[in-house]
Amino acid sequence: MFPCSCLEFELILDLIRALVLLGGILSPLLSVALEESTKYTSLPTQDTRCRHTGTSLGTGIASWYGPNFHGKTMANGETYDMYAYTVAHKTLPLGTVLCVTNPENGKSVRAVVTDRGPYKGERIIDLSKRIAQEIGVSLGLVEVRLISHPRRTPRRQK
Repeated sequence: MFPCSCLEFELILDLIRALVLLGGILSPLLSVALEESTKYTSLPTQDTRCRHTGTSLGTGIASWYGPNFHGKTMANGETYDMYAYTVAHKTLPLGTVLCVTNPENGKSVRAVVTDRGPYKGERIIDLSKRIAQEIGVSLGLVEVRLISHPRRTPRRQK
């Protein structure tokens, strides 16, 4: 009836029981790890319009980064997706939400700071390939506005 002996079957059942028990022990730890890993995630694709004017952080040259970095780990620990609404900035806290606008055509999108850079010339921000395409910038002038600082989990009181 079964392709294995009774002893093998019992060993498999013991392994399953151990995994279930271990899962119960690790469950709280995994939920904390999941909460931490989603702290600085990129924006969902349906929420990319700039609805708030925000505080101007200035205007400067932006570039985009794509295929050479696609699939590599970013400063926030996530895997870079050149089709996500993410940007790299040298100093803003990871998780900061920005409004990036092309002043030549008025197109703008919301983006999350998920990486560090740019490290070339006097550029102020590196855009994902998707953002660059949506606002029409290859290497050019953009205006950057702060929408919100990253949300932080409150520290526990002692």
